[in-house]
Amino acid sequence: MGAHHARTIAAHPGSQLVACIDVVAGRAESIAMCHGALVVRAVPDDIDIVVVATPTTTHVHVAMPLLERGLAVLVEKPLAATGEEARAITALPGLLVGHIERFNPAVRALGDERFSRWTAWRINPPSDRCQDVDAISDLMVHDIDLALQWGGEVRDVQAEAMLVEGGRVEAAVARLVMADGEATLLVSRRGRAVVRRVLAPNAALDLARGECVVDGRVIAPPDDRDALTAQWDAVLAAMKSPTAGLDPLGGLRAVDIADRIRDQCLGCS
Repeated sequence: MGAHHARTIAAHPGSQLVACIDVVAGRAESIAMCHGALVVRAVPDDIDIVVVATPTTTHVHVAMPLLERGLAVLVEKPLAATGEEARAITALPGLLVGHIERFNPAVRALGDERFSRWTAWRINPPSDRCQDVDAISDLMVHDIDLALQWGGEVRDVQAEAMLVEGGRVEAAVARLVMADGEATLLVSRRGRAVVRRVLAPNAALDLARGECVVDGRVIAPPDDRDALTAQWDAVLAAMKSPTAGLDPLGGLRAVDIADRIRDQCLGCS
C-alpha cells in the first residue's frame, strides 16, 4: 500500500515525495527511484507529513514517536490493532486516518443518499497479505467505517464467526444497529474472488469497480479522481485546516466496534 501512496503523492501537483523508508531496503529503493525521492533510515524534520503504511500491529510503534516530534501523520486503516492502542495514538495532535473507502468513487457518487438498511460483502481469496491481523481488522473495518459515516452511533452489535483458524477470525458476519439504520457486514478471507459490494433496497454499490446504482440509474461520481487521489486531496486540505474527512476519532470508533465484533465472534466460536 505504501507504493500506491508514494505514486499518488509524487503525481499530485500539490505535493512532493521527499523520502521513503522500508524495512525491506530494496523495496524502498525501487519506490524512491521511480519518483525521484531519497531512501533514508529516519524521518527527517523538514517535511510536512508522514504516511504510515506498515502492518497494523506496528502502527502505534511507528506513528507515536513521529507524532511526539510534532509531525503530521497519516496512518493507514485500521488506526491500530486494538482500541487501547488507538486511544494512545489519538491522544496526540497531528493524526489523520486513511479510511480510503470514504473516497471510493461509488461512495462519492452516492453523495448525501443514506440507507435505513444495507448489507456489505467484502471477500478476498486466501493470500499472505495482512497476516498480522484477522479478517475483521483487515476487511470488515472498511465497512464499519462506512456504517459510522452513514448511520451514526452504533447502539448494538451482534456478530458470529463463520471461520476461525489459529485463534483468528477469517470469516464472520456482524449486524450493527445504528442511530439511523441497520447494517449487515459479511467478510471472508477464504473466497474464490474479490468482492466489494453494498446492497440496499434501492441501491447497489460495486466498490471494487467504483460504480453506484440508485433506483435503477447509474450515478456518476462528481469527478474522475481515484480514491487515493481524492483522499490525498483531503490530506492536503487538512494540512491547512481541520477536516472531518480524515478525523482520528472516526478511526478510533471503527477500531472499538471491530473489537466488540471480534469479542463476540471468539466468544461463540
